[in-house]
Amino acid sequence: DGRVLELGTGTGRISRILAAAGVRVIGLDASAPMLALNRAADPAGALVRGEFAALPFRPGFDVVVCPMRTIGHLLSGHERACLLAEVHRVLRPGGRFVFDHYNIDLDWAAAHEGRPILMYAGPDDGDTEVAVLVWDQYDYQFTEQKLGCSVRVERVTIGGDVLDSAETAFDFTWLRHEQVVREATDAGFEIEACFGDFDRSPWSTDAEQMIWVLRLPTG
Repeated sequence: DGRVLELGTGTGRISRILAAAGVRVIGLDASAPMLALNRAADPAGALVRGEFAALPFRPGFDVVVCPMRTIGHLLSGHERACLLAEVHRVLRPGGRFVFDHYNIDLDWAAAHEGRPILMYAGPDDGDTEVAVLVWDQYDYQFTEQKLGCSVRVERVTIGGDVLDSAETAFDFTWLRHEQVVREATDAGFEIEACFGDFDRSPWSTDAEQMIWVLRLPTG
């Protein structure tokens, strides 16, 4: 019977999974187009437009979820501190903040920097004559723990001719394990768990993921 707040709704898949399990979910996103996608997929969903730094809610949530590495779009410690403060404010005592992030492999990053990486290839809405290709390219600023990511989506024929393409770019930051521990504890959270993957396997320095569960103290 708890209340769950999802930050950065994306396509709304997480919200729909939780709602199907009987969990009351409110989705928040700053992007009007993403909220429109959510409403189209789930017209009955509870959706709010708002910013992470000023959550438009009163305290009382049991869980706040920030999925799909969304926290990496907060590029500065100040932005993350504002988010953590707001999550702290809206959670009930004992409530949890759950988010995921990747555990950067610096050797892999150095080997792949500046190179287009094919992330997806598949048919275009079932059309066997046309394929969709999704390419990522990462340009790292290792000292600043930041990267510029460009994503290119192409529609191509079987013969390899490009019918059309679209590209978007954004900046991203990665976080180190000890950095998350420091920022979370400074914000008044307890570290309940950090898993190395979504199967709840233990975190280690060579894990691909960091799945964080922060807890608001009860006293």
